[in-house]
Amino acid sequence: MVFNEWLDQALSGMKNDERIKALCFNIYEECDINDADGNETYTLQLVGSSYYDEENDDWACDTLYSTGEFLFCFVSKGWEAALNDAVEFIKSYLENGSSADLLKKMEAVCVGFTDGDLICVSRNG
Repeated sequence: MVFNEWLDQALSGMKNDERIKALCFNIYEECDINDADGNETYTLQLVGSSYYDEENDDWACDTLYSTGEFLFCFVSKGWEAALNDAVEFIKSYLENGSSADLLKKMEAVCVGFTDGDLICVSRNG
């Protein structure tokens, strides 16, 4: 499944929930899945929160919506490449995705590993 298809399905579960003000794409490293070329497998989970706080990334833990185990799986060469790939997936969706307007209405759309800092890909306001 390509990212845009996955995100379309993920967003369909929250389209009518006006309480959601910010989105975060959580990145998880799947430690047991590596290939012979040194590529590592990562997954993305989408969560929605009622607020965004630029000073405290814990806003992303206050979830009103989550894709749960419905994850997007992708392969990258290390965690830095995975983070960059995820940012590019989201930027591309913001330009061409069928529900890009929904993302653009959010106070913020961020991405990051659950144990690291978040990168804000889109801010509104």
